[in-house]
Amino acid sequence: MASGSPSASTRCRCLHFYGLFAVFLLPNAGGSWLTPTVERAAEEIEEKLVRFIASSTGLDVLEQAYNDSTSRITFQAVNGKDLVVEIAQSFGDVFRHRIEALQLSLKHAKQLSKKYQWKPKIVESDVHYIHARGAFNESFEFNEQYGRPVGLTSSSAHIPVDIYRGDVEILNSLAWTAAMDQIWKENKERDQGILWQYFGSQSGVLKVYPASKWRRQKDSDLYDVRRRPWYTQGASSPKEMLILVDRSGSSHGQALSLMKHSVKSILETVGENDYVNVANFSEKASWVGCFSTLVQANQRNKQWLSAFVDTVTAGGVASYATGLEFAFQQLENFTWTHNQNYSEDDGEGGGRGGDGSCNKMIMFLTDGGTEMPVEVIRKYNANKTVRIFSFAIGPVANAIPAVKWLGCSNRGYFYQIPAMGAVRSKVQDYHSYLARPQALAPGGHFTTSVHLDELGMGLVASVTVPVFNQSQDIGNQSLLGILGVDISLMKLIDSLPRQKFGPSGYAFAINSNGYVVFHPDLKITESSHGSPPSVDFVEIEDDTREKQDIRRDMIDRRLGHKVTRSYVAGLDDKHADMRERTYYYSPIPNTNFSLAIVVPEYYKVYIESLSIDMTTMHHLQLNNMKMLLEYKRYCHQLQNASMTVETFISFLQANYTLCDMNEVRHLLFDAEIISNWLSSVHKMDSTIQKLGSLRDGVVGIAVETNSGLTLIYPLNGTAFNFSESTLNPWDRVHYKRAAETNIWIYTPLIKSDGNFTEKFIMASKAITLSSNNYRIAVLNTMMTYQKFYEVITSAISIESSKLVYIIDDGGFVLYSNRNESSQCIGEFFGVIQPDIMSDLVERNLFISRKKTDYQCMCSTKGMRNSALRIFPTFLYQLLSLQWWSSTSSWVYFQICSWLFSGFFSFSSSSSQTLEEEIIAEHSHRTCIMEIPQYHFNLEDGFESIQDGAVSCGNCTRRYQASRLHRSNLLLVVIESAENCKCTTIPLPYQPKEIKNPITDQECYPNVRYHRKLPCFDSNPNEMASYCTGCLPTMSWRLFSLSLVVALLTVARQRVLR
Repeated sequence: MASGSPSASTRCRCLHFYGLFAVFLLPNAGGSWLTPTVERAAEEIEEKLVRFIASSTGLDVLEQAYNDSTSRITFQAVNGKDLVVEIAQSFGDVFRHRIEALQLSLKHAKQLSKKYQWKPKIVESDVHYIHARGAFNESFEFNEQYGRPVGLTSSSAHIPVDIYRGDVEILNSLAWTAAMDQIWKENKERDQGILWQYFGSQSGVLKVYPASKWRRQKDSDLYDVRRRPWYTQGASSPKEMLILVDRSGSSHGQALSLMKHSVKSILETVGENDYVNVANFSEKASWVGCFSTLVQANQRNKQWLSAFVDTVTAGGVASYATGLEFAFQQLENFTWTHNQNYSEDDGEGGGRGGDGSCNKMIMFLTDGGTEMPVEVIRKYNANKTVRIFSFAIGPVANAIPAVKWLGCSNRGYFYQIPAMGAVRSKVQDYHSYLARPQALAPGGHFTTSVHLDELGMGLVASVTVPVFNQSQDIGNQSLLGILGVDISLMKLIDSLPRQKFGPSGYAFAINSNGYVVFHPDLKITESSHGSPPSVDFVEIEDDTREKQDIRRDMIDRRLGHKVTRSYVAGLDDKHADMRERTYYYSPIPNTNFSLAIVVPEYYKVYIESLSIDMTTMHHLQLNNMKMLLEYKRYCHQLQNASMTVETFISFLQANYTLCDMNEVRHLLFDAEIISNWLSSVHKMDSTIQKLGSLRDGVVGIAVETNSGLTLIYPLNGTAFNFSESTLNPWDRVHYKRAAETNIWIYTPLIKSDGNFTEKFIMASKAITLSSNNYRIAVLNTMMTYQKFYEVITSAISIESSKLVYIIDDGGFVLYSNRNESSQCIGEFFGVIQPDIMSDLVERNLFISRKKTDYQCMCSTKGMRNSALRIFPTFLYQLLSLQWWSSTSSWVYFQICSWLFSGFFSFSSSSSQTLEEEIIAEHSHRTCIMEIPQYHFNLEDGFESIQDGAVSCGNCTRRYQASRLHRSNLLLVVIESAENCKCTTIPLPYQPKEIKNPITDQECYPNVRYHRKLPCFDSNPNEMASYCTGCLPTMSWRLFSLSLVVALLTVARQRVLR
């Protein structure tokens, strides 16, 4: 085997699905090439494989049985134009019902907040609520709709661990929202389809109905409702934010660490509708990292910006004027370059600047200073179109009047952040100021967004609306919180009529930014931390001009359709084919989403109805076959995990009106056909025995149908590894490929338990109705690798000196007649015979391409968060009492630092520290991977035998190639390489990370076309003069604590002497 090929242990790790090609290496026979011999060998291989499989399975009998029954089937032509409108309207109705419920909740919340009298002396015993992270003595019943025990009579409350539950603001928030339970219960009674209803308060409380136990019960639960995407998007309009960091020499040490942590915390408060970047300054100002303008605040960009921040070092003398002038200029430049990527629709709400901007702001972070940059403010911000939010960072910040003046005189605010624990609560409060213009605008503004549900419902769409203080005083413009209701995207996906666009067809939706809402290729994991996917449509599919036009039309909410021809990658990422697809798209009413359905070229008709006797359910009870069914496909109330065939039949008999009867009839029709086929085969052929034994070399047969039925023979067969996660045949690679191509697909399967490895070859063929070319099922035959080897070898006569390889259409080896034959299965041919594979690519027999995967997860090893290192577990427990909310926070911090300095090391602990838990939770990051792919060139025909030659310095290796036309096989005959060695470098085939600006020093902002959302930027009645952050007079407690710190410090210094 050529150097560079993976080890045997590596070869057996992964399971791949492949089709086949065959490559024969023959010595030069007197300088002549026997072309007819090669062609005959190809034909003989194909004939013997098909004949063996057909005689082993009764394939022809099954296909004939289906064709004889077509009179019982009514077909309907696929009409994508009408179908997409119908589906979009049904989805829009779901959102309309949820908005109606949310309007009732909003009306009720306004009344409650208006009547509520603030209680400054409220204590915990005055408020009754169910604490979601508490002892939880409530006895809740399991609810199928929510997939967990819930209490339908009340709500539960989640309070972040870094907030003191006895805080007056928290208790008042719990008190005035207590009566929300009543309207939530009424909404649920009116519409049983409603899922979670909730209110997130600006104080940090999350009330959720129905009540449920929080999934994360550890102290490392850092969930804060004010940082969820649905909250940040609902609380304010789109933002254009520049974070400006003072990196002068005075900020070294702890102040700079606090600044870095603060910047990362600010980044958590912006989302995909916002634009952001980070700059730093001392004598000069520049961007942090390689982004040269504001970038969309999606997960990928925020992750990179966070990494850039860690590279900032202190040095020089601060010039506020220099930093602010840079910031103003960059915001101005961004406005003009950015607007060309907006749609013309300006949305509702008004308030957007004449240049198209919305909520321009500077987040100014410094350790303090005396400079008053009056001239810069007068030059660039005389009309106060840019808000400035200023932060004095550090335990002993320098003079702060100038810092406070910046925020308070520019429609912003000022805060001091003396310690790490103060960061989260301080930096996110700016949302309440940005909400003022919206609070003064008439009506309620509803927002739709997508996120991963914290309570386990998967990907959900949220409809939210802000709730503002209803005081009659126009001066009270505070944001109380966000009301919301969730819609399960999986429920919407399950309701899709997939039969109408086929196994290779699918539906997807995108939002106004072009980001995917749902898509079959969208990867959602727990490591997403509740954030929206932030994957663009042209990042998840092949980026072509036609796809970009489709994306733009969908963003602009147009109704239409387009035919495309582009690469379609298999689910295994090892195969890609050029396929024709028709995209039909329509806006979804009551949302900012647009829906598309994609129909493959071959799928012209679908089954509308079948004639079937409903008493034939006994055909589902096949004692000698294993059955796999996705039960919820037929009856949405059913759960796959707790269902058996017997209970499914009983449910159908008693509740058939609750099920999709078209799907059920199709299922029973397939079961009847297959049952009769088995009986017929038993009677006419002994190749399939009643006792469960199969023809020598065949270890199993599986029939998969368009109705979702999978039947595996024999009952105890383990060769087929169809998992519980792929109960639906339409989600399996080989099924899609067989249905799409209608040729024989061969798949190598490698099974290993660590001690023993078995290798099989699976042959898959679609069952096609001759009347309309409809592919109704797929028959799979699993044979041992030894049997496959024997069939191939018997088809041709080859001398022992000749080499034989079989590779698939992705370039992976299935067969060799060398001693290492079985070891080669699954290896890439471009590693074993790189010179031949390179020539196949060069001569365009194989096409090489690179797929870019924007959804990969890479390890964060080597990228440890420096800010977390100063955040000890013991201190965290102290700060969880919210002591930092008072001006005495840093005094407590100093006491703890002095008394418990030994706790500040993370290296020695028998239990997992908070930092370790956080790092474990964030052990992976999103990254971009490039995946090399090779596929057989079907575009140029390649019908006849092909000749090729590879020059290896002083010698030449010639080869010939011939297709096997009823399958995806290719036969290649090559001269022996014994006396002709090439040194070709192996072709790349392993994924590798690309476009990492941290290591590549190159940024890819990818600013794409998107639609403007409603903007609430300013209002003449806004109270711009209100500004917090003044330090109160030192209390006697603070004075006492300060004195204690001073005395302890002196005493400690004397001991050290």
